Amino acid sequence: MVCLAANGKSAYKYQRHQTDIPLSRHGEEWEESVNGVVSGVWRLSEAQGGSLEGDWQNPQSQRTLPIRLKKIVDADNSVPCETRAYKSGVSGDASAVSVPGTAVTVNAGNAKRPEYAYVVNIGDGTISAYSINSATGALTQVADSQLVAGASSITINPAGTFAYVATTKGDISIYRINPNTGALTQIEGSSVAVGKYPITVTVNPSGNIAYVTSNDSQTISQTILTYSINAKTGALTLIPGSPLMLKEGISSFTINPAGTFAYVATGNTISAYRINVTTGTLLTPVSGSQFMGDAVPGSLAINPAGTFVYVTNINEDSVSTYRINANTGVLTLVKGSPITAGKSPITVTVNPAGTFTYVANMGDNTISAYRITTTGTLTPIAGSPFYVSRQPQSVTISHAGTFLYIANTNNDSVSACRINAVTGTLTEVESSPFSAGYGPQSVTVVQP
Repeated sequence: MVCLAANGKSAYKYQRHQTDIPLSRHGEEWEESVNGVVSGVWRLSEAQGGSLEGDWQNPQSQRTLPIRLKKIVDADNSVPCETRAYKSGVSGDASAVSVPGTAVTVNAGNAKRPEYAYVVNIGDGTISAYSINSATGALTQVADSQLVAGASSITINPAGTFAYVATTKGDISIYRINPNTGALTQIEGSSVAVGKYPITVTVNPSGNIAYVTSNDSQTISQTILTYSINAKTGALTLIPGSPLMLKEGISSFTINPAGTFAYVATGNTISAYRINVTTGTLLTPVSGSQFMGDAVPGSLAINPAGTFVYVTNINEDSVSTYRINANTGVLTLVKGSPITAGKSPITVTVNPAGTFTYVANMGDNTISAYRITTTGTLTPIAGSPFYVSRQPQSVTISHAGTFLYIANTNNDSVSACRINAVTGTLTEVESSPFSAGYGPQSVTVVQP
């Protein structure tokens, strides 16, 4: 079968095809083309041809990317014929290749889309917004981002379209994220009163449910409110049966990647709740909950596979690893855990590949770095702990897993470190740290 008809013109056209037979090839040059909407998998079939131009929508992230699908023939205009997919304007590794009659899948997972970082400055209640240089990791302040007043935390939905900001006014304010600039613009009339002292917002992996932890005082968080999220507007609607009242203060709240279990650090324990996947409501605690003993948990982080949860123990200068039972949600302490960290470990994060864990130790200005074994145990990597921060309060990792960002409370800055993909070691990037507001408390990264 050749790519040209007898008249020398194209013998194929693009048609929708439901069978997913991806033949991926990386490193192609992207090209700009926006005309129409292409969803899912496409293929070549007989009839007249040319090329198909449009937007391809990633069915998992619902992120739309401009692409061009076109035929490529060899020098003598005969076989082989193949189809390639391209994205607008930049080089990337998100292309697909197919021969006539087979399916074409656009793999947009690692496309070089713009990436932004947001830092909550608890001292002055502002949010610093930055664009991230994908090559160097350097941060540049975003222009024209709306000033946020009284911010205490920020959370981004999985699609990267909305930011939920807990404020000292007792509400959650919703901001739209400009995908081209990273600027935040508050959605008029979107604020929702959630209690006297809202602390954090957590959005489930599907992006349709938000959980808000709220205090009845400035130091004790006791309430979890559950909201449905409007996909178009980002608006929050309280779900019947909410809130869930707890007797002890909440220090951390996280959800497993499947969206089936929630884990809540309270006092010196971790409670696990089964989630109603239809309504998003938290059901009764799972069997055996509460977990842990004398340690005071600072934060929780679950690996991308959803098999392990990592817990910082502030008063014991250590990190614990628990295996997650996928069916029951029960936590089991992994052999060899806990492992020593720095002084007063406050936050923990796991890289997207699930191979490294990083812990911010606010008591000694260090970052502890660990390799994650197949059993979930942590092994300190060479050079750890790293002295790259100034009273680190929060750590997060870029979506490609190449850079670590650290909110430094005592010198009003954000540090950026390059992560060695093989060893996990950290190297501070040029010009780091970068200026932030007063008292940066947390940092988060988004790739709209």
